[in-house]
Amino acid sequence: MDTIREKIIQAVVAKLARVKTSAGYATGCGANVLRGVTRLAVAELPAFVVFPGAEQITRGGGVITALMELTVEGHVATAAGIDSSVLKEQIYGDTIRIMTDRKSIENTTGGLGEDVSHASGGGDGTVETDAASVGVSTVFTIKYKYRIGDPYSQ
Repeated sequence: MDTIREKIIQAVVAKLARVKTSAGYATGCGANVLRGVTRLAVAELPAFVVFPGAEQITRGGGVITALMELTVEGHVATAAGIDSSVLKEQIYGDTIRIMTDRKSIENTTGGLGEDVSHASGGGDGTVETDAASVGVSTVFTIKYKYRIGDPYSQ
């Protein structure tokens, strides 16, 4: 049995898998969506890595309102003649677009969340000239509810 939080994370992973150039995105980071991986081989790229974070909670009316921090890292291999800073911005744009599309917030959270907001992120603009890949982190806040004492039910 999965908690409401876990179901939301699974929905995010499934939605990120849609990021493909054939679907109108600048990168193909959706080709490989992983959780909690800190090292990627170039052969695994392009990829997203999802890191669920801590929550802030409030109680009221028999429910917990949770604000879950979720970090999405996007990674792509570098290529000759392509500016690495541009690649970072493409990853950043794709990540924000897929996660915060207002027409499909319910889809982002599997119908279990109330809101997904972009909290922070972006590239730092620096890349080693001989780097095999570049990556960008984007942090989101996902608002959802569950019953007090029962994280499996809303």
